[in-house]
Amino acid sequence: MPKIDMTGQRFGRLTVITEAGHDQRRRTRWLCTCSCGTETTVAGGDLRSGHTSSCGCLMREISAAIGRAGAIHGMHGTPTWRSWQSMRARCLNPKAISYPHYGGRGITVDPRWASFEQFYADMGVRPDGTSLDRLDSDGPYSPSNCRWATAQEQARNKRTNRLLTYRGVTLAACEWAERAGINRNTLYARLRKGWSVERALSTGADPAILARHLAEQELRHLEAEDDGEVP
Repeated sequence: MPKIDMTGQRFGRLTVITEAGHDQRRRTRWLCTCSCGTETTVAGGDLRSGHTSSCGCLMREISAAIGRAGAIHGMHGTPTWRSWQSMRARCLNPKAISYPHYGGRGITVDPRWASFEQFYADMGVRPDGTSLDRLDSDGPYSPSNCRWATAQEQARNKRTNRLLTYRGVTLAACEWAERAGINRNTLYARLRKGWSVERALSTGADPAILARHLAEQELRHLEAEDDGEVP
């Protein structure tokens, strides 16, 4: 049988350069260059049958893709996944409770984030104690406008929130009202009348509850300092 000259032929990612001798089974081997730039020698029969179509880079890429897919699939139900789902619901689902404050007033989601994979690639894993926050509260959910932020960081960024400092702890007025057990409108009315923050929060509130919340905030601050989160 006449020898087949395979020089110049392409098989998958491999292009045959020249004959490169024989293997132990007396099969003709061919020196090939892979599209990734690597040179390798392959038996002619393996090239023609499709058994070998790259220098090995194709299998490495497939394995890496499978690993990434497995990692993404394993994120289902995690805090990161739930943040992505909630973001899309409040912007895209008119039946969602919070839709009127998001999708209902024109807050959109970057088309890139229709895919959880892309959201995960841009934002990474949601750190403990944080949630998804927009830097511009009137802007979209997008890579350039979002961050993982603590509740206090988000409170500082809300459109309608007024920050109040009570005994060294700063929180949004609505959060203070909730913690003090006071109707937020009552708290705002007191402040408009010129009441001090301490008087507005302590009047009608349970001192023990306020003291407990102050202690909790102080503990969180100390923990944040230990973690290097607070300068």
